[in-house]
Amino acid sequence: LPLPSMVLTKRVNPNGGGDHEDESSKEDALAIIPAPSWDPKLVKDWKSDVGKTLFRRIFHWGPFIALFLIFYIGFVAATLALSWWPINTIGGAIHFSIFLFWNYSTLNNFLKAAFIGGGYLTKEWIPDVDDVNHHLQYCVQCKGFKAPRSHHCSKCQRCVLKMDHHCPWINNCVGHRNHAHFVFFLASASSGCFHACIIIGASIYHGLNLVWYTRFAEKDSYPVVHLTIGWFLVSVLAVALAAGVAIAVGILLIIQLKGIYKGKTALEDYIVSKADHSREELSEEGEEATPFIFPYDMGWRMNCCEILSGMGSTRGNGVWWPVRKGTDQFTLSEEQLRQKAAKRERARLVMINEDFEGGWWRAARVGPRAFFCQPISEEERVRVQTGERWLVTRGMKHWLYGRRVGEEAEQQPKGWFPRRYGVLINDSEDETSTSKSE
Repeated sequence: LPLPSMVLTKRVNPNGGGDHEDESSKEDALAIIPAPSWDPKLVKDWKSDVGKTLFRRIFHWGPFIALFLIFYIGFVAATLALSWWPINTIGGAIHFSIFLFWNYSTLNNFLKAAFIGGGYLTKEWIPDVDDVNHHLQYCVQCKGFKAPRSHHCSKCQRCVLKMDHHCPWINNCVGHRNHAHFVFFLASASSGCFHACIIIGASIYHGLNLVWYTRFAEKDSYPVVHLTIGWFLVSVLAVALAAGVAIAVGILLIIQLKGIYKGKTALEDYIVSKADHSREELSEEGEEATPFIFPYDMGWRMNCCEILSGMGSTRGNGVWWPVRKGTDQFTLSEEQLRQKAAKRERARLVMINEDFEGGWWRAARVGPRAFFCQPISEEERVRVQTGERWLVTRGMKHWLYGRRVGEEAEQQPKGWFPRRYGVLINDSEDETSTSKSE
């Protein structure tokens, strides 16, 4: 598809004073333009900023499972550690203190990440700068513009500052304000679970071989670990859970650190990959395409310091950002607008020919293939009824994703429904209906 023209004819000075040219740094490919001093216009009240109390935030299956694992693995490992390496020695006391630190850091950063959240953009937000609205996306649900790097979360029902992803384990979004706490939580959890594997594994070994040590080893040369049948089963379950968490959370930690190294969130990495792919297609067709420059990559040192240097505190206001020379505050937003326009061109209108009640488990009525091959996402399996028209923007072998047309934009439900229940409408009718729905 040809690239819609999204080039600014006049750039606004990042500090609010007209066109910007940095002659002294033209040779520096990573010259950084400081964040402008524009007012972020964020409402600073508790309900608008956080959304829920900590109790309501953790009253969800994700935090329940996470807290269970934290306390279960921590309790079993700490109890066995007192027998395997008693704290009446200096080494034992230091070892036990290190393990307690992993538990404290995991729980502390988990609760902070869950409660603080990524930070919400004020509803009905309008930038405090003239003549820039057409360079920003508009959020129908929040009835305001989206600040650069912000995205609307369908779970939180709010636009989130520098959104990375919605995490079900903290029942909140990972974004600008809690990104550091989330990374520290992952690091502490993976390290603590690895430590717990060593403690529990060694304790099981010495408990099972206690009779041999008692008969053949010198007195006081081995740890005395007594394991009943119940404690043996509890320990085996704990070490299995700890190993699984250490591997899974460790992989997620590596993914997060890779993103921090590049200065990209998970959503931004997806946007950039689509931008690069579309330009590659244009080049293959013989058309000239200007390479997309991601504006927020300031070099790995500054990228890491941006998030990890403040021990959880955040830099900046979450709305306006320092950017690379050759880009501006709206470079990424303009690219998103271009991709949204291309997605609308690719969208197809389908007619629903059979009712589907929606929901994960009701998909079993559609058939085993549709049930077991559902999209790996928390997006809603939406209800559809015969005769409705849906504008489909993406799909899988057995599922389509779209929104219902024919009503006000903010009232249009969106989600996945079985592919077999949608019939493609011919192109001429498709084009007419699509234009009306927009």
